[in-house]
Amino acid sequence: MRSTQLHIVVLVVLCFFGHPRVSLAQSAGDSPRFALMVSVQQTASGAIVAGARIRVPDLGVEMVSDSTGRAVFGALPPASYGIEVRTLGYAPLDTTVRLNSDTTVILRVAATAVQLEAVGVSSAATQAHLREFEFRRQTRTGRYLVESDLVAEGDRQFAGVAATRFPGLKKVWDADGQVHLASTRGPCGYQEAELSRRRGLSSCLTSKPCLVRMYLDGMRLSEDDFGLIKTQHLAAIEYYTGATVPAQYRIAGAACGVMLVWTKR
Repeated sequence: MRSTQLHIVVLVVLCFFGHPRVSLAQSAGDSPRFALMVSVQQTASGAIVAGARIRVPDLGVEMVSDSTGRAVFGALPPASYGIEVRTLGYAPLDTTVRLNSDTTVILRVAATAVQLEAVGVSSAATQAHLREFEFRRQTRTGRYLVESDLVAEGDRQFAGVAATRFPGLKKVWDADGQVHLASTRGPCGYQEAELSRRRGLSSCLTSKPCLVRMYLDGMRLSEDDFGLIKTQHLAAIEYYTGATVPAQYRIAGAACGVMLVWTKR
């Protein structure tokens, strides 16, 4: 597999473009606080990138860029902050910004064009971001799909692939018709609850599905962003339950299982 990536350009502009300046600095004698606006754009065209997950590891917070490609972190003390940007179809971006006034950071992310070799999908194992995956796969403590497995699935939806390939998983739907992955060992799913309601049964009416905790390229994926995952963009998937969950992902809310999804780069 060969991957073509455009250069990533990071522009730091010390004012908000097209927006009134909002200073969060406190009165004299207090610690100053400033606003950090992150604007995500495509490298080639400058077009906005909505739905990008933007994380500030030093603060332990993350946001999603809105329809204008922006996200605002407010009331931050002056310091240097690392910023991580992750979104499907683009190369991951890690950078550092020095904040000493209200600041807009324009992050230009590179689109990735992926071309598959005739055989050679195993080359994904040598990619740096998959080294953790390969290490854990050797332990055989979880269940794993590599790129060749995913290529064989063709255009199947991600949820269907995961529910079929990983025992103990099922697809459930929320009230808005959005699909999710849940453990079959947990309570009833939304769909089962709706069927119970229509049939006058009570066993599922008060239950909520035991949803699997999802990570995309190492970053927590919210339930609302589940639809961002496209099978054709993926290089690997790993799934763990119970005590087999890797230590760094064994946190509150992981009782129903953890799935780590890794994209092509």
